[in-house]
Amino acid sequence: MATTVLTFTPIDDTRDELDETIDIAGTTPGGLSVTPTSVTLIDNDESLLTLRAEPRRLQEDAGPTPVTLTVAVRSGTPYDEDLSISLEFAGSAGRTLDYTLAGPFTFTLRAGDVAATTSMTVTPINDTLDEPDETLEIVGNAGVGYTSTAVVLIVDNDIPPARIHLTATPATLAETAPATRVLLEARVEGNTAFSTDTEITLALEGSAVATVDYDAGGASVPLILPAGRLSITRELNITPIDDPHPEGSEQILITGTTLVRVLPATITLLDDDGADLTISFTQLEYAANEYGPPATVVVTVTPAAVR
Repeated sequence: MATTVLTFTPIDDTRDELDETIDIAGTTPGGLSVTPTSVTLIDNDESLLTLRAEPRRLQEDAGPTPVTLTVAVRSGTPYDEDLSISLEFAGSAGRTLDYTLAGPFTFTLRAGDVAATTSMTVTPINDTLDEPDETLEIVGNAGVGYTSTAVVLIVDNDIPPARIHLTATPATLAETAPATRVLLEARVEGNTAFSTDTEITLALEGSAVATVDYDAGGASVPLILPAGRLSITRELNITPIDDPHPEGSEQILITGTTLVRVLPATITLLDDDGADLTISFTQLEYAANEYGPPATVVVTVTPAAVR
């Protein structure tokens, strides 16, 4: 058995690189087998990537916009090999729903460089939804431990809906009408829709009184205006009650309650019992002596009410 000493002096460079090995092998004149060994050089340089996007805000109506992406080695220590970076996309904004992209979606950080740039095209979709500002997260992925994210904010440009209009068809019903299907429509004022389903709670009000002047079905269930829609319809069943009382036309107000103001729909019930009651006196003034006989007051009701 014999020993010897070999001296290795690692060179402390500034490159982030994989650990490397020195393989030591040997031969003998007689062809004896020599078992090799190795020495591992452990790299002491550590680098993280950063990713930056410019511009960082896009209006929803911006149209196709070049976005420059810059990847950099955070510590300033370059790699000794090319680094392939692929782009992935996440965030609250949905691809094809809120934006479209045109690549390239991969680029390379060259060996010895501390930064690299690429450009892609982001096209926000200019919809008519009132929605919060949304994020496009661009993830640069160069392998385990080498990922970084840039964020682009897509800014909504839609004015929130201010009012919803309710309308009823038909808008008039005779008191003698049978049970009638009334089409109730809820329509957003303007061209901007809600981004989430909107529940409208309905109520029946007005001078006409439910169960006295009419019966109604279908109004107790809330009306749901789906996200992205400007209108929705619902059938109500209205049955006027044909009473014998002259009472004139009366109104059913269909009101609604939600996050914004709801303007009511009106259905007019047409009375079929003649004109309203008219009360008249045979003379303008009557006189009675405190100690005299009682005065006679003649009252005329037209038409005579059936009570």
